[in-house]
Amino acid sequence: MLVGCLLLVFFVLRYSSASVADREKSCDTATDVDHIFEDGNLRERYLVCVDTLALLFNISACRCKLGVDLVYTWVNGSDPGHKHALGNILTQVGLSRDNLEKRFRDFGEASTLKYSLRSQQKYAQWLRHVWVVTADKKTQVPSFLDLHVDTISVVDHATIFPDWAKDALPTFDSCAIEMNLHRIPGLSECYLYLNDDVLFNKQLEFNMLWPESETVPYAWTNYIIAPYSSRGQDAWGTKLSNVAKSIRRETRMKRKDILLVGHHGHFFVKPVVKYLLEEVFAPEMRETALSRYRGPNSFWIPFVYSNYMFWKFHATRKRVHAFYHPIHEEEAVVALEETFEKLSTIPFKSKYAWVCFNDLLDKSVPPGLVETLKHGLETIFPHPSTYEFINSSIHD
Repeated sequence: MLVGCLLLVFFVLRYSSASVADREKSCDTATDVDHIFEDGNLRERYLVCVDTLALLFNISACRCKLGVDLVYTWVNGSDPGHKHALGNILTQVGLSRDNLEKRFRDFGEASTLKYSLRSQQKYAQWLRHVWVVTADKKTQVPSFLDLHVDTISVVDHATIFPDWAKDALPTFDSCAIEMNLHRIPGLSECYLYLNDDVLFNKQLEFNMLWPESETVPYAWTNYIIAPYSSRGQDAWGTKLSNVAKSIRRETRMKRKDILLVGHHGHFFVKPVVKYLLEEVFAPEMRETALSRYRGPNSFWIPFVYSNYMFWKFHATRKRVHAFYHPIHEEEAVVALEETFEKLSTIPFKSKYAWVCFNDLLDKSVPPGLVETLKHGLETIFPHPSTYEFINSSIHD
């Protein structure tokens, strides 16, 4: 698309310049060049191309000169206020508490956020500022976090949601929260987003995300083709298929070219996110922002962003190497022990850039799981980050 846009805009500018010169010679003072666009489709394509090139200029202009920020989303599932609000919402929509409550669990002393921050200071110290996005700045702050440190801040949902969507708060739709992260006051033009269960596993540099040789950042993907039908899909798969249909509607991408992203860090450029949500997918954005729980129509911005960068700007696609550990009830402790053994090996560390410990447990946590998770994470990342209180103990 990008090459075609350049050629079309060049043709129009060249033709319009010549037309104006010819009219000046014949004493014709008319300066409009609407006759170039007798074909309405050509006019529409031209305007889209002008938009595309303007956005590309904005991307290049904000090549992270002021640094790159790191954004986390985090929830304290044991907070009484959170539990009460969640119970009210579930009652209203007729869902089981177990369906959502496990999604907002924090493992207390084995809080993956704490160790993710340690991994950031070990492998990506160049990141400028850390933002932790929570539901409430008073009751939803990790107890290990020292907010007197000037390189980390907590932001609540009310700060980043637009006024027209604030009646939907509190929200338990992670997609709604993720699509408003670019609205954090003071956020850098480029930012890296991690869920709180994702950790850095090896050194990450800016040029690994956006090399000098690339006009735009890489489009990261796991090279799994997105489902296009909801038939036979679970709730997550149904959501992905619906988002894929929206992508195809706006881009006309072939189904085989719409690829998924996974559980890893997601790199964003703010002008592109803003353009996607406010210009291209505004109806989907509005529906998701007003939702209070994640449903089949929730719009997942990391998935959309990666595919749109590939389609609109010819971003180079790169395979993301992330190790995904689902925490299930069955042999949960043994499986964790095996994963931590792998994490300590050189081949494992050289291959995977990210590690995710995704909580898929039912309401109960198996005995010994928290202790095993904490011991494993403490072994890999034993040094406290500068964001922690000294000798902190988490009770979240």
